[in-house]
Amino acid sequence: MAADDQAPEQPEATDLVYDIRASVLSYQPTTLQQQVLYDHAVTDVESLASARRERLNLVQDSVPGILWVALITGGVVTVGSPSCSACPTRRPTA
Repeated sequence: MAADDQAPEQPEATDLVYDIRASVLSYQPTTLQQQVLYDHAVTDVESLASARRERLNLVQDSVPGILWVALITGGVVTVGSPSCSACPTRRPTA
């Protein structure tokens, strides 16, 4: 999937990640087994949030389409202008 095809950041998804994180962090384990499960849950939630941030950064760091058009047009003009200078010039007639 190209970067242009990806959806921009959705605030609902960000809020959902924050809600999940708050739910996990509000849990208070009482036994050793619960503590182990809690540690795994916190690690997984942080991995989820990090992966989301990374995906959003990749989408935001891509080159916009209009910039590609400007770069290609500038390249064509740059390459084409020396060839036009070799064209004979017309002098105005009096």
